[in-house]
Amino acid sequence: MYYDVFEATDIVGNFQNFMDFLLLVETSFNAQGSTWENPTLDRMMEAASARASDTAIRNSELKTSGWQNFAQILSAGIIYE
Repeated sequence: MYYDVFEATDIVGNFQNFMDFLLLVETSFNAQGSTWENPTLDRMMEAASARASDTAIRNSELKTSGWQNFAQILSAGIIYE
């Protein structure tokens, strides 16, 4: 199910899409968060932050902006090491 989270980042284009995305992340976590690479909120947020930093270093102008970028950062927190 967490693969649905990654697919959902492609359609996040506004605030409502982002809110729907957050609910999907919550649903995914409740269903199988223990199988995530980063199965706790603190580890997920640390990984999301690291992914955001790495992306910013490699690409000063991100390919996406706004709500979709937020969704991609948060979803990366699920698996990013």
